[in-house]
Amino acid sequence: MFDHNGRFQPRPFPVMDTKIIRRVFASIVNPPYRGVPWLILGYVVFCSLMLPYGGVYTRHLVGYDDQVRMVDILDWVNGAGWYDHTIMRANPPEGFATIWARLVDAPFALIILIAQNFVAQRTAALVAAAIVPLLYIAVLFAWAAPYFARPLVGKSQARLIGLFIAFTSILNLKYFSLSGFMIGQVSHHPWYVILNLTMFGAAARLAMGSVSYAPVFMLGGSIALLTAVGIEGYPIIAGAVGVLACVAWAANRPFVAARAALGVMCGAVASLLLLPLYQPPANFFAVSFAEPSILGPILIAVAATFLVIETFLLRRFTRRGITAFVLVIVACLFAAGLVTAFPDILNGAAAGLSPQERKLALDTHIEAQSIFKVGRTLAESIGLIVPMFMALAAGAWATGTARNGRRRAMFFCYLGFTALTFFMSALFCRYYHHAMTSSCAWLLWLWEKFKQRLKRNIHYSLFAAAGFVALGPFWMLLLPDIGANAPITTSILLFPAAFQAETDLCDTRPAAQYIDAHYPPDTLLIVPQWLSEHMLYQSDVRIDFVSNYPSHNKFIDNYAFFDTTDPDVARGIAQRHAVDLVAICTAARLYIPGAPLAQQSFAGRLETGQVPSWLTPIDASIPNYRLYRIDKKKLYQQGWP
Repeated sequence: MFDHNGRFQPRPFPVMDTKIIRRVFASIVNPPYRGVPWLILGYVVFCSLMLPYGGVYTRHLVGYDDQVRMVDILDWVNGAGWYDHTIMRANPPEGFATIWARLVDAPFALIILIAQNFVAQRTAALVAAAIVPLLYIAVLFAWAAPYFARPLVGKSQARLIGLFIAFTSILNLKYFSLSGFMIGQVSHHPWYVILNLTMFGAAARLAMGSVSYAPVFMLGGSIALLTAVGIEGYPIIAGAVGVLACVAWAANRPFVAARAALGVMCGAVASLLLLPLYQPPANFFAVSFAEPSILGPILIAVAATFLVIETFLLRRFTRRGITAFVLVIVACLFAAGLVTAFPDILNGAAAGLSPQERKLALDTHIEAQSIFKVGRTLAESIGLIVPMFMALAAGAWATGTARNGRRRAMFFCYLGFTALTFFMSALFCRYYHHAMTSSCAWLLWLWEKFKQRLKRNIHYSLFAAAGFVALGPFWMLLLPDIGANAPITTSILLFPAAFQAETDLCDTRPAAQYIDAHYPPDTLLIVPQWLSEHMLYQSDVRIDFVSNYPSHNKFIDNYAFFDTTDPDVARGIAQRHAVDLVAICTAARLYIPGAPLAQQSFAGRLETGQVPSWLTPIDASIPNYRLYRIDKKKLYQQGWP
């Protein structure tokens, strides 16, 4: 600090220190690539800062789950109980009961409690929605993804899987941006991705015959947390158990089945111990098909029992044909017993819905459609499935050519996970991220094999970069954007913040602000279902319907109110629900040009000024919005009770 003359000599600024720069650079380009996850995290932050005119910057959250969940979190922060998940402002008088556990809410609530000491609570909520997804990304790239990939590609290469995951498995199917990990999201999906990676990674280690108890406890802990987050994890857990059972049978290794049984049983016990996190004592033994319940520990215990039986059979019989036959019989008996005990289990989350509402759920929710049907263009459809096919081909080739028994079992395990999740996404695209997460390990393995053949090529770096793009980013990012003629900057180079660059012509904030300023909180507002969650989050009034299930058949009434061609049908719904205000977005273009009035929907009529006598237009001068006040006196005239 001081020279020999006693004069102060400032130290060089650390950022300009060439040694530090060299170390950072070396951590990115040299094994074990410890700097790669932080490089990706920095890239995400950079993209968000470069596009500061959407998302949380304009006080918006991303999607349905994010907005409804934040309302639930704010209710909790403001005094609602741990088990109180009913939003009384939505779907009155019953209220809207969310199906999410507080476990996922806790990080957001903690940051809100801290930040609201310095800024308004609504601003604190946006701060939490910006910070928590970045924390999820850090966990994903720095720990969960490398843990998953290490048995397949080795410790020195494992962190590079973050590159493939960033450009493939966490892409949002609607915006082709980061899904669940995007700034402005308040979602449980990152938990599924992270926990699936740890569960699959632990299972792969068990398939190799690991004698350590670490993967046993990692498997059990991941399973327990998956059941605590939500029911989407149930099929993945069952599939993982099935893959481990197949590996143990194919390799004829009862030790693998025994260790897997121990890990799954640990998961059953841990999930039972975690039950108080999401169910009050009075509901401990209540079975639910829409939210975490005692059903989770029951299903996991059944899976563990199956593995115990397999262990006994593998030790008792030397002929694998006999073992396979008995195991199929046992699996069928277990499945029949579960269906007999819980008949609604076949309907999954739609178990509590009426037949008409169940049909609407399957027809209108993109997550309930096959991955083969969700592509908006041919380029998108091709890009969604090609990486998975490449991963399946790589896994089949590696498994078939492996000479070492332990490696063959490990290859078969990874291949099983890829095939399982690909099949599940073919049924419901909500499992697409799980399928691509499994595929990313094989894509990285392919890339490493490709690079090994290029080591003596003078254009090694160029070909390696081109190979990486061809294995993932080309199909998942470049091809869809080229097909859509999308801008290079916002859709490709800065894709983690692509959602922020989108202009929402039906922005609900101006309408919500006007309503809050002119009407009391007990006002009941009805809007089209695709605006319901926005109005719930942005306004303080009651919302007649929030688009989710079960909704006490209000989903049906909401569709009928705006889509009916008979104004009397809409009038009857307004009367039964005691609605006070109606709002529509004219930018949705609901009016059909050239069609006769009798074929126009009620919303289309309102868009063109065809207003019935019981609705009074409100002169609010809100861009792209029209508001109407219901005249209760006229509403009940002409024979209405």
